Amino acid sequence: MSHMTVEGLRAMIENAEASSTLYRAQDNRPKPRKSNGPRPATENQIRFLRDLVASRMPDTDEAYVASVIAQGFDRVSQAIDRLKAMPKAETAHTGGERVNRYPGRCERCGTTVEAEEGLLAKSDDGTWEVWHREGECPVTEFPFPNGRYAVETEEGHLAFYVVTDRGLFVQSSDELHRVNRNAQATIIAKIAVDPYEAALRYGRTIGQCGVCGRTLTDEDSRALGIGPVCRQRWAG
Repeated sequence: MSHMTVEGLRAMIENAEASSTLYRAQDNRPKPRKSNGPRPATENQIRFLRDLVASRMPDTDEAYVASVIAQGFDRVSQAIDRLKAMPKAETAHTGGERVNRYPGRCERCGTTVEAEEGLLAKSDDGTWEVWHREGECPVTEFPFPNGRYAVETEEGHLAFYVVTDRGLFVQSSDELHRVNRNAQATIIAKIAVDPYEAALRYGRTIGQCGVCGRTLTDEDSRALGIGPVCRQRWAG
């Protein structure tokens, strides 16, 4: 084995020191920032987005708005630009009702309200409800509106009925069974004596609104058998 000269040893040490210096320099370079997802939307963006949704698309599902916000700054910016280009939703009158932008089920008669052919407004529980304009609910084969009614049978038992645009149904627990057309005349006659009272009786007994079928949680509504919104529309 040959002995390393002093010059060779010095050169090896200098090379080792140079390599170490280069490694430390490389190690101290700024490391690329790890991405943790999209840039979050700002509070001002979110506030502006919600204001635009309320004025342009008031019946938009809140879950959709939340999903847009969750996608971050750029997605919210895109949604804001799109909403700004849309006209403001038409306000029907000072009561807060608006023209419906999408089809839905009429809370008054239970039939379909086509897009922009009815009105909508927020109910007491914050959900959007749609209904036909006054006098525009379609005429059914029954001499009373679609809804829920309770009347006594010939045997003296209280029975519950649901009337929709598909026909007359008797309610058994949570199931509905179509009433045979031959048996309808007697039931229709009983309801027609006082449809409003029959609807209230259904609501008081079942605990659901005699018009729309929603659960009654307000004490006054439970006592009456009908919710405040449906009561106002029936009276109107």
